Parts: sequence; C-alpha cells; structure tokens
Amino acid sequence: MSSKPGKSVTTPAPKLDDVSHLLFASSENDKSTHDIPFIGPIALVDQRQCDSASQQVVHGRGLVVTRDVPPGECLFIIPAIVSTPIDEVHRRFLDLCTHESRNNQSGDKCYGKELEEISETVLVERIQSLCEEDDSERMELKRKTFASFILQMSSDDLPNADLDVLLARASSPSYNQSQMTLDNETILNIIRRNAFGPDYHSYDTIASCWLKNPSNLATELTYKRLLGIYPLAAMINHSCSPNAVRIFGNVPASLETHELRGREVMIVHASAAIKKGSEIVWSYFSPTIPFDIRHETSKKYGFSCKCTRCTSEQKAVDGIQLFDRLATTNIDRMNLPITVQSIEAALAFQNINSEIQRYLRISYARIYMEYFNEALASPLIKSIQNNDEMSKLLKLTTQLHFAFVSCNNASTEHISILHLCYELASLMHNNAVSYFPDTTSKTMSQVRFWTEQLKKVHMTRYGSLGENLESVRNVMKHSRAVLRSKDGWNQSSHGFI
Repeated sequence: MSSKPGKSVTTPAPKLDDVSHLLFASSENDKSTHDIPFIGPIALVDQRQCDSASQQVVHGRGLVVTRDVPPGECLFIIPAIVSTPIDEVHRRFLDLCTHESRNNQSGDKCYGKELEEISETVLVERIQSLCEEDDSERMELKRKTFASFILQMSSDDLPNADLDVLLARASSPSYNQSQMTLDNETILNIIRRNAFGPDYHSYDTIASCWLKNPSNLATELTYKRLLGIYPLAAMINHSCSPNAVRIFGNVPASLETHELRGREVMIVHASAAIKKGSEIVWSYFSPTIPFDIRHETSKKYGFSCKCTRCTSEQKAVDGIQLFDRLATTNIDRMNLPITVQSIEAALAFQNINSEIQRYLRISYARIYMEYFNEALASPLIKSIQNNDEMSKLLKLTTQLHFAFVSCNNASTEHISILHLCYELASLMHNNAVSYFPDTTSKTMSQVRFWTEQLKKVHMTRYGSLGENLESVRNVMKHSRAVLRSKDGWNQSSHGFI
C-alpha cells in the first residue's frame, strides 16, 4: 500500500551539515556518513486526499517540512532517476552542425535551440527504453524508474504519490507492467514541465562552447549537465518568494563501493526559516524580473502565481505608472542613473510599506545591476576623489542585499550583489588606508560586516560545509569566479552553483 498523504516513509534523518565531499574532489572530503538519497525532515502531501489544516500546499501535490527548519539546513540529496548521456548528445550535436556546415546553412547561426531539442529527444528515448520488456536483472529497476517518472503527471487518475516511488525505490502497486507505455509527445510534455536543465548556462552558451572545441570529449568540456529527471524535486511548487534553493554536486568517484560513485546529485537547502507543516517552495524562473513578466512566464507552467509577493506587488504596481513602464521598456544605458533615481523616488514617495519596497527592488534588480556595471566601468570610480561615489553605490547595493534576504535569500543574484558589496567596501578601505588613515576603523568595520554577510549567505546556500574553513573559502571563490564571467564555468574546476 502507498503511504498516507503527508506521512514520511523514512525514519527522520539526522541533520546533514557538511556536503563538502559532494562539492570538492579531495581525499579529505571523500568520507560520507550519510546515505544517498538523503531525505531530511520532509513529507509529501497530496491536497486531493489530505484534510489536515496543518499541511497545506499551493497546487495539488507538494512537499512540506515535518518540523521547524532553519536556513541552511539540508532538506534532501537525490540523484537523477534518468538523465541525458552527455556523450550521445555531444555526438549528435556535432553531426548536425557538420551536416549543416557542409550544406552552407550554418553561417553565424546559434545552435542553442537545436542542442535543446537533441537533449530532449535523447531523454525521450531513454524514457521509452524503460518500457521495453526484457529478461535482464535490471527490469525491476526499469519498472521502478518508470513508475517514478509517471508520477510527475498531473492526472487525477494516477496512483497516490509515495516518497519511495518518487525516489525509484519501489514500484507503484496500482500501476502494472501492461500500463507501462506512453507516446513520445506525452513523455516530452512531462520532460518540459518537470526536467531540470542547465541552471546557469543557456543552451546557446553550451552550444557555442562545444563548437569552439569540437575535437574535445564532452566530459572534458565546460558544463556537464543538460537534462535530468528528479521526480521528488519536481513535487516542489513555485513561489516568487521561495524558501529553498538547489545546487548540484557529485558523489566522489573514490568511493568505489558506492553504487552512485561519480554520479551527479541535487542538493536542496532551506534558504529561509520554514515552520513545521509549511510547504517547501522555490522559484521556477528568475526572481529579478517585474511582476507583469513573471505573471506571463508562469502561464507557460500552467498556473498563475498567487504568492504573497505577487499579490502585494500587483497592488503596488497597479498604482504606480512608473513601474508598469519599466516592465515593458528596454533599458537605455545613457539614462540608467535617472532610471534608478526614478525608482528610488517612487519607492520613497508613494506610501509603500517596507515589505513591498523590498519586493519591488528585487523585481527591478536587473536595472540596478546594469547601473552598477556602468558605474564600475567608469575610470573615475576607483579614484580617491570618488570614495563618496562608491559609498552611494554601496548604499544601493546594501538595500538590494536586505531585499534579497527578505524574499530571495541565497539566490545566485543575491550572491552576485553580495560580492559587489564586499568589493566596494574593500576598495573604500584600501583608499582609506592610503589617503585617509583617520577613517580606517569605520571602513574596516564595513569590510568585516560584508565578509560575515557573504559567508552567512554562502553557508545558507551550500550548508555549513563542516569545520573545514578551506571549503568555505573555496565555495566563496567559486561563486565569485562564476558570477563575474559569462563563461564562468571555464574559470572554475567545480560546477555546483
């Protein structure tokens, strides 16, 4: 029998405070005292059968926490039940590009769309292969994997969801072998709604990278993730004010007895405090886009977001014409300072409470970031005469930092802003040491403050990383290298952001 809705099928696991062995390939970190999959204080709730007022989810099914969870606690670690083989996608992609090139059709064409389609096609084939009957010892595993895959469908006719089935550790008792068939279109629709792809790089970037290095093996190239199926993670519903964040790691290849050695795993941490019985939610798209665009994007996923942030923000945006204009107008770099001033003025003089002000700042963070980039590109900004200008930038970045803490803590955009805060504070301190020694105590306190903020947010996103201070330094260096370069994966030996 499948478990009752909201009931965890596993014994509550101890807290997992150190995932450094999954992020860094070193002999010191290759020891793990926890099994994978690691399932923390979570339970699956199906709203169709659950009448508990203490466990409510946004849409149909979802995950809730079974006790109070602080920011940074690991909620679960799982491998993909099936993923695209990178070497096969790489081979087909290069064959396609070579064929088009021979026919003089390539030119300056970007092959991102083709790469995405190839990835989807290969994954569809992998799913279809699970339906093929054979006498191998792996047939039972294929049944479990397929049963896990179909639980991502939203039909009311599906069997009750079960954590063990979602993890491909058990077959659904009400779904027999004769029913193990789906057409390609249905499989593709499930993949497009539920699969996890390249979070950081776009398919365009990956395609460009592969074309620049066509002779290299795919496993030697930057970014090794294309599409993977994680049914348990697919149960997490959307919110524009999330409380969870995911990263990716690898089970160390040196663990020769581990059945998942060398496999990629998804690691999910709480990014905010979550009360017992509350739903785990994360954002399906970038949190730094305006309400109107988020609203349209959510339709692609088949829902309309009604989270607290969206309902509050809509009321504010409806009453302020400025924000509606900014949502639909291309940013003019020549007028960025005026645009930022307009946003700040609207926030200050439109009688908007502090919570909604934070929401709106996040929605227009892309405008602020464009402004910061332009300001930092100026050769005058680092001169001693412009410490005041850096102080003004730091004030704006500080406001964005605390806005992110309140509703999108530990997102990649948040970490990017934090690195900027730290660097601005460091530049101001260096200038003070050289030219204004009487002010160094103040600037040094700023550097210490931003060092702690940077560390705190990283430890929320990546966990405490145990007692190894070097792991903490490495993860901070990694995020800086990735976020400072559009080809960041080429700058780092790790790919876990």
